[in-house]
Amino acid sequence: MSPAFTRAAILVALVAASACAQELGPDASGRTIQITTGETFVVALGANRTTGFDWTVATQWDEALLALDGTTYGSDAPPGIVGAGGTSRWTFRAKAPGTTSFKLVYRRPWPGGEVSDRTFDLTVTVVAQ
Repeated sequence: MSPAFTRAAILVALVAASACAQELGPDASGRTIQITTGETFVVALGANRTTGFDWTVATQWDEALLALDGTTYGSDAPPGIVGAGGTSRWTFRAKAPGTTSFKLVYRRPWPGGEVSDRTFDLTVTVVAQ
């Protein structure tokens, strides 16, 4: 199997998985959502990694209730455009009933790195299926 075919298959799987998941943008910050065990949701936030900034965890969620299934980053620019912004996507899966909160912050993630004023806070209530 060629590497290009493998990448294409992975992309199709990710798109199919995220198509079923609720996607939340920056306007969802400060809200509470309710999902059932086994469901997934995606937090999609604008980012520009070429500046050194990225979304990082400031306050951790309860890992008994939520699992981070993965993060991806994709540029919003046409191929060949350097320095353009994109979207950081965080995919979460509900594991068990309960309520948890988390906070993401947009910052330069190295020690002493600059922190922006952009944050994302979410409370998640997981109910039994």
